[in-house]
Amino acid sequence: MYFHTQAHENGFTKALETLGVNWKTLLPIPKTNAEKFPEVKRLVDLGLQSKQYTFNLAGQSEVGKIYRGMSPSKDGTKLAATEQAPAGVPSIISEERLEEFAPGLDPELLALIQATADPELADVDAMFGPVTAQATN
Repeated sequence: MYFHTQAHENGFTKALETLGVNWKTLLPIPKTNAEKFPEVKRLVDLGLQSKQYTFNLAGQSEVGKIYRGMSPSKDGTKLAATEQAPAGVPSIISEERLEEFAPGLDPELLALIQATADPELADVDAMFGPVTAQATN
């Protein structure tokens, strides 16, 4: 997890730098010293915290436009988003499973949402006219 966090930290801080944001004053991110964990040190020694893989090797990667130059974590590595991910476990798209991660609204929550929406919709009706479709004959 530490290693994964450092890789994302590099990406986010580089994106902020690209926008002209001084992230050091905006988001003072403490140094985690993740290298003290042998499992993480092995990955850091390989420089993987400064590598983002891409699916587009034709130089058209949007992340590749930002994720380049020296690492903002000042670890001496250069950021790179030029390699395709190495072969690994096959990526299989599973069948759709409806509402597995969003199981829908229970009746109480639905009533609360509707009670909140009704006054807002009334304001829209008053300003712009009815928002419901009218049947045509």
